[in-house]
Amino acid sequence: MRLDDDELRKKYLQSDWTQPVEYFSNAFAIYLAIVTSDGYLITTHRGQNVMSRPGELNVSFSEGLSRSLDHVDGAPDLYNCAVRGAKEELGIDFRKQDINLLSFGVDLYYSQWALLGMAKTGKTKDEISRIRRMGVDDKWENVGINFVKFDINSVVEYVIYSATWAPGGLACIYHSLVYEFGDQVREKLLKM
Repeated sequence: MRLDDDELRKKYLQSDWTQPVEYFSNAFAIYLAIVTSDGYLITTHRGQNVMSRPGELNVSFSEGLSRSLDHVDGAPDLYNCAVRGAKEELGIDFRKQDINLLSFGVDLYYSQWALLGMAKTGKTKDEISRIRRMGVDDKWENVGINFVKFDINSVVEYVIYSATWAPGGLACIYHSLVYEFGDQVREKLLKM
């Protein structure tokens, strides 16, 4: 999963990183920041036994696109991947139209391409906590979930004073804040 091997880096990562590396071009994920109906951003703490970003803080979930599960008539369905990830990791049901895909990026360490987005759920933080306690399919991926008031000050302080973050998770949080609050986010960050 990781590109620690210098030989792999020399062989496959000397080209323009903005183009998919043929050897790794099948790794693609959806990162989604979910905001509860009572106004909280859900973040997760990755478990130590996951293959990518173990022990790091992340957005509500990140889900790898599955060739066998996430397709419509043989074509990849990114929204299905997001719906599936929310269900498997948090026990939340979404409609595809509830999801706003906001940006595209790449995690160079894991050579994983990703779409970043956000969605709002009709569930409260207490309801989501209860659902997760009752059990969800992929609960093992995250050792815990956190709820942060989804306003600029609370989220920025939480991000700054928390442990190690998955880079894609940080980018997803930032783009979600900008999507929701616009130029106020830039103004807040410039004052820090």
